Amino acid sequence: MNDIETKNDLKYLRAKDAIKRIRGFYGHLFVFLMVILAVAILPIFDVSFCFMCFSDNHWMNMLGLIPWGIGLLIHGLVTFRVFAPLHKWEERKIKEFMELDEE
Repeated sequence: MNDIETKNDLKYLRAKDAIKRIRGFYGHLFVFLMVILAVAILPIFDVSFCFMCFSDNHWMNMLGLIPWGIGLLIHGLVTFRVFAPLHKWEERKIKEFMELDEE
């Protein structure tokens, strides 16, 4: 296998990995939005479930979603490469493992 084919294969694998990460982020976002919608709308219809019984004020129930929202924000920053130090480390590790495979 020549060098050009290796570079194209590496580009393809990186693109495939990026798409997998983006798809995972959008799945995470969708579930988060559905839970927020459920927590906001179900009390209007006076539907009570045990997971919503910890507060009489249903807006207080949404406070539990704040840590999840922070996690979702971090997931988005990493997915869309806003958090550069992590990706620089990842690139160094990829090069390191590729050099080990050559030996």
